[in-house]
Amino acid sequence: MVEPNTMNISHHPTHFVSMEGGIFTGKGVLNSPLALFLVQPRVIAEIIGGICLGPSILGQIPGFTQTIFPKHSLGNLSLVASFGLVLYMFLMGLELDTGILLKGVKRVSIISLAGIILPGLLGSAVSYGMYEYLMEPERQQLTPFPSFLLFTFVAMAITAFPVLARILTEKKLLGTTVGLMTISAAAIDDICAWTLLALSISVINAGDPFTAAYVLLSITVFAAFLLIPVRIVLRKVLMKKN
Repeated sequence: MVEPNTMNISHHPTHFVSMEGGIFTGKGVLNSPLALFLVQPRVIAEIIGGICLGPSILGQIPGFTQTIFPKHSLGNLSLVASFGLVLYMFLMGLELDTGILLKGVKRVSIISLAGIILPGLLGSAVSYGMYEYLMEPERQQLTPFPSFLLFTFVAMAITAFPVLARILTEKKLLGTTVGLMTISAAAIDDICAWTLLALSISVINAGDPFTAAYVLLSITVFAAFLLIPVRIVLRKVLMKKN
């Protein structure tokens, strides 16, 4: 029998989340998807939390967004979020076996192409109605319909790559054949879609095709720099350490 004065609440199966350090140690109410969201992955709980904090729900309260997310803090929040995303994607990339990926490159390419074309066509189908009935006339003058059509196509084709990676990791599917094919197809999908998105945004903002060509050239040079010299240097460093 345990004495009341010697009982440690942190060892109780129903202890409060606040006893574990709270959100600063990765603990929180939304980290319990088993009880709250019917055995859904934890990232689903985080998405729902983000929607609740956004303009759709809590953002409707007057002054909420300005108080919780003041304008001067948005830059720091974006920087921290981007840095965390880069680190997570790097760690996830360490778990992938490129040799296995290259063996199924044909199937992965077909899946990726379907993942780009089908959602893109659905987005393009509704782009005219959005352009004519939802966009203000002033914005229509600044943005021609072909540019808006391209932007809608690309925006619908982009995969939520970090979300997919989190789901595969939590379900322990990242090392399986299905997981490798899925994450590889999503990676190719996102590379193509984000490149097209950068081009479409540059065309919309500048209205000059030469700007889009400059953006594409910059992306190509940067990718080649990472894949060739940086990769060679990192490989030599790892070989020396091993």
